[in-house]
Amino acid sequence: MITAWGCAVRLPVVLMLLLLTGCVPESKTSRELEGLGEQIVDHWEARQEVADADYEYSQGLAPDDYHLRLEVTLKAEAVTDQVVDEIVEIGERDCWLGPWDTYYPTYVVRRTDGTEIRSGTFHLRPEMEQKWGPRTPQVIPTSR
Repeated sequence: MITAWGCAVRLPVVLMLLLLTGCVPESKTSRELEGLGEQIVDHWEARQEVADADYEYSQGLAPDDYHLRLEVTLKAEAVTDQVVDEIVEIGERDCWLGPWDTYYPTYVVRRTDGTEIRSGTFHLRPEMEQKWGPRTPQVIPTSR
């Protein structure tokens, strides 16, 4: 038999376990950022130089604690500075045209042998407007 006291004790324990395991409700923000990750990966995989591409999205406990990490692996024989620049530009373009103004995904470009070629953060710069047009981004809600 479950008593009122038993429920009062169990509920906070269950809530604490959900928080500690990272089980936070999916939000519009998480769906849109995952969509951005999927879009960049799709555009990368359309390139013949790409052997593999993937993304990992995670959300911390804070409302503004979002992480989108993208990885792309290039076929070793196709790696040139120009190809790497073009791969990074695809990510920059998709981020520029994406939904958020206050979020900067990270990326890693590797060769098929696992060697890291370049890594960084996709930053949005004013001169991108000349290249890809104006944007009407939203600002990711924060707790501040």
